[in-house]
Amino acid sequence: MLRKSGVTYTSIREGIYTEAFPVLLNWYPDSTTVPLPADGPMALTLRSELGEATARLMIAGGHENEIVLLTAEDTIRPSEIVDIINQTTGREVKFERVSPEGYIRIYGENDRGGKPKAFFQQTLTWYEGIEKGELATTHSLMRELLGREPTKPRDAIQGLLLENPNYTWHQNYVN
Repeated sequence: MLRKSGVTYTSIREGIYTEAFPVLLNWYPDSTTVPLPADGPMALTLRSELGEATARLMIAGGHENEIVLLTAEDTIRPSEIVDIINQTTGREVKFERVSPEGYIRIYGENDRGGKPKAFFQQTLTWYEGIEKGELATTHSLMRELLGREPTKPRDAIQGLLLENPNYTWHQNYVN
C-alpha cells in the first residue's frame, strides 16, 4: 500500500523486545517451570538500542521507500533464557516442552498474571511462528547505524536480571 501510494516512506521492522522475555516465556520470579510448545530462536533486541538506531536512521536518511530490519545480530532460544535466569539469579527453573494443548491447559486455567485462556489460545500462533524460525531473522543494519555491535540477547537478559533478579514485564499481568 505504501509503495502504491506514492508517499515517501521508510518502514522499520524491529526485533522482539528483549525486555519482554517474561511474557514470551510466561515467566514470573516465582516460576519453577516454563512449559512452552516451542524452543525456536528469537532475535531479541533491546528497546533502547532500537530507539537509538531508529533515530540515527531517520537523521541519516538513505532508506527512502525501503523496508528495513533492525535487530540484534544474535538469537536466543527460550530454553537458553531459562538457563540464564538460573545462572544469574541462582534459581532452579526448568524448561519443559509441552504440546499446544498442554500449554493452553497449564496456563489457561490459572495464570499468575490473570490472563484469560483466550490469551494463551491466541499466543499459540507466536510459538508456531517461533518454531518455524519467523523470529530468527537478523540483519547488520543496526550495527551499521549504532557504530557498534548491538547487545546480544544473552547479555541483555543477564543485565536485566543482575539489575533486578525479580525482573518482570508489565504486560505479563492483566492489572
